[in-house]
Amino acid sequence: MRIAYGITFNLSERRERGRVILLNALLTFQNIFGEMRASGLHYRRGNSMIYENFVQSASIPVSPKRSFPQKVMFAMKGLLDDESIQEIVARRYQRGLRDDFLYYCRNISRLCIKDYLLID
Repeated sequence: MRIAYGITFNLSERRERGRVILLNALLTFQNIFGEMRASGLHYRRGNSMIYENFVQSASIPVSPKRSFPQKVMFAMKGLLDDESIQEIVARRYQRGLRDDFLYYCRNISRLCIKDYLLID
């Protein structure tokens, strides 16, 4: 097994890894949206439904040379401020959410830049 944060990944693998992380974050948000509906929870912040729509319609750029849409990045950050999302995330062990989800979402600005390379 290779260490994700070491230099054992070549340049193209490190570029691709950033896209995989973003895809995982989007898929985790999809799971959270489903959990909210199943639990009967509603957003507590006014913009959260708009943010959900941005995240639902997002796609990962095919080329690592293209940046991730800024409106989706801001939507992900905004959704993390909603108390209903926080409630679902707090129960992540019961729901099978990844432990690293919060770390990556808090650092989404860094991950979304064009030519992001996994180095730290």
